[in-house]
Amino acid sequence: MNNIKINERIFKKILITLKDCVAKDNARPALQYIRLEIKADKIVGYSLDGYRSGRIIIPCKEPNKEEFVAYIKAVPFKTSAGEMNDVIISSDGANTTVEFEQPIGKIRYSFQHPNLWKVDMEEIWENAKKHDREIGVNATYLSRAFKTLAEAGDDHRNRLAILETKRSRVEAFCISAQAEGGIQLDQLVLPIRTSFSENPIEDEKTAKLVKLINENPSLPVVPLVYSEVVADDGYAYWIGSWGDCYVDEYVCVEKYGENRFYARGDQDEIEEYFAEEILYKDKSLSDEQVEKMAHEQAEALPWKKAILVYVGTPEVE
Repeated sequence: MNNIKINERIFKKILITLKDCVAKDNARPALQYIRLEIKADKIVGYSLDGYRSGRIIIPCKEPNKEEFVAYIKAVPFKTSAGEMNDVIISSDGANTTVEFEQPIGKIRYSFQHPNLWKVDMEEIWENAKKHDREIGVNATYLSRAFKTLAEAGDDHRNRLAILETKRSRVEAFCISAQAEGGIQLDQLVLPIRTSFSENPIEDEKTAKLVKLINENPSLPVVPLVYSEVVADDGYAYWIGSWGDCYVDEYVCVEKYGENRFYARGDQDEIEEYFAEEILYKDKSLSDEQVEKMAHEQAEALPWKKAILVYVGTPEVE
């Protein structure tokens, strides 16, 4: 039997964080549980109802000797008024028991593990946490804003709210909803100037490039520099400005004695050049034959996939 002792104040935080995202639908019995993953250095708790998910990560001051998974339900619980007691969570792989002290005496709950919990929660949260920016808001103000919209709206089955943010972290965070009769409901929350992680990227073009690199770490980054950036060969380096970027294929083609780079979007230009060369060598070919041969020749080129970044003339402030 694996077990762990948790301070009852921490146990209360687990229940508060996760209980609202536990499934209420009896058709999803496995999701009516809170999943606790006890790891060597932390405890991770999850809840999921099919639409929302809650997560809590609790670092452990001392390494846990045992690693195991436990399933509990959101049981009634009050913290002690005086000295904090421990909550003992035990699991044998098939059942979990929770023991703690309450004013009426010692309480013990036992839960049989669900058989159908096959959700990879770490993958869900890893994918959900990929973002271009983050904004800090007061949690109390935000929750009250959402509660106001939910109560003022008329569609009780699907209380839709629209979140509006700007890339700047210092501009207002707006939430809006619709009520019956076309009534517009709006709430505004001013962001705070702190963040849990490093400052997000404010420049939209740079943010897009970083996002593409993160999503495609194995692809090379190939800059395509506009000819006007380099006015002459009088300096070793010339400054440019980031333009648009995207994932595409490119190729180097010798055209009229010079090597030139083309992206897939420029393939028509390559095929026109090949068509000229083909027709020059054999004027007896029909237009359809020339077009087909030029297309096949362009497709056979050694195209390489990369993140293409356009560099334009500098934006001087």
